[in-house]
This record gives sequence, structure tokens and C-alpha cells, in this order.
Amino acid sequence: SKAMVPLIHHWLIIQGQRSMRGLRMNTLGWFDFKSAWFAPPDPE
Repeated sequence: SKAMVPLIHHWLIIQGQRSMRGLRMNTLGWFDFKSAWFAPPDPE
């Protein structure tokens, strides 16, 4: 049997803390939060 595989690309926009760093997406499309960290605030 033949299967049809749709080729769809959808941009995701993530809103949240701009100071978060180190987020990586794995091969399944999930975010890996174990290496995430927050940048220190800018000194004023």
C-alpha cells in the first residue's frame, strides 16, 4: 500500500522570558529544559 505524507512547515512563535537561554529542541520537537538558564538582569 502507498501512504501519503503531507509536507507541512509551521512556524511556532514562543512568548516568554527574553532572558531565558540554552533552550534546545530535540528530534521529536520537544524542548529540552535541562540546560535552560536565565541571563542575569542588566545592571542599571
